[in-house]
Amino acid sequence: MGTLLVKSGKKEIEIDSPGEKIHILGETKTQEVNFSKDFSDNSLIKEEVKEEIQEGFYPGPEDRKKYIDTSNTTINLTKESLVDIGVQDTKGALDVVETIKDSTRSVIVASEPGTGKTSLITAVLARIGLSDPDTKIYIVGMKRDSWLGYADIPDRSFVYSGTGESKKELLAFIKKVGDELIKRCDTRKEERNFEKKKVVLLIDDWAAITNTFEGGKEKEAKEILSILGNIYLLGREVFVRALVVTQSFNLASLGVFDSSQRNCLSLFALIKVTKEKNTSQNDGGIATATNMITNKFVVGDDKERARLLKELDFYRTKTEETNLPAILCIVGARPVIQMLPDLRKYANIIVTGK
Repeated sequence: MGTLLVKSGKKEIEIDSPGEKIHILGETKTQEVNFSKDFSDNSLIKEEVKEEIQEGFYPGPEDRKKYIDTSNTTINLTKESLVDIGVQDTKGALDVVETIKDSTRSVIVASEPGTGKTSLITAVLARIGLSDPDTKIYIVGMKRDSWLGYADIPDRSFVYSGTGESKKELLAFIKKVGDELIKRCDTRKEERNFEKKKVVLLIDDWAAITNTFEGGKEKEAKEILSILGNIYLLGREVFVRALVVTQSFNLASLGVFDSSQRNCLSLFALIKVTKEKNTSQNDGGIATATNMITNKFVVGDDKERARLLKELDFYRTKTEETNLPAILCIVGARPVIQMLPDLRKYANIIVTGK
């Protein structure tokens, strides 16, 4: 039995076999990781690998083969992105903001008003601005919000009014991202170099937008859902993704019609139940989270659904006691519910985007 001494860092490293570059994230911490092979004499393993592989990225033993192939005395990190199984903080909890920021998957954030969706997305945008300033952010919404200054960049935001002419303009705006996706997919694979030129389409309050369409039957609605579906399926390889914020959770209304599209998404539901009566946030997102958990298209295992529903009751009480939101995270092999820290500090940051 051999061991590799590994520690975390924030660095891009290269592994000789198969030569893929992996983005490593997290707090510095050292740990020994055991493998079934003795790697002590393997010249293919660089010193950087021994030092820089992130603690906490490895899933449980039953899922390890999906991400790491230790056959033939080599480490072969598969094409599954490490951040897709979640970036952990030093306490073992999922760093939700960092996971959303760095995931190549498209992301759905669902819950009712007042549960912290805007604070979460603001924190994600702030971290993108601080660490990936070349990322292009396109923003769609029904409110003229600044979003840390991103919405003030010319031709990068669109305020939708719900009128007939505005529907055409909405389609044209989203189509710009769809056209960029097609252009990148048409680029020869060996010539693709988009990791430093990421594109994010942020759609705020998707449920309110879709309510202005006649059940998705209008021409513009169908075309928009088709573009979103293509972004879900194809965007991961060319660094184009959608970040959709919505007050309700309905896969079909989000442009998700089959398991292939669903498997390309990371799903989050916020929960924040307050003690005050007559609040506008109803049940604090419990119904939305329950809907997500009980959807077999989302959580397919009966035992997992039962576990999550039990934990949901615990976090309902926890959010009341702390006045902080909890979040259901369906990303990677094992869905989790956990508390979120206070993210309101990010609202004071102004980023300079491109």
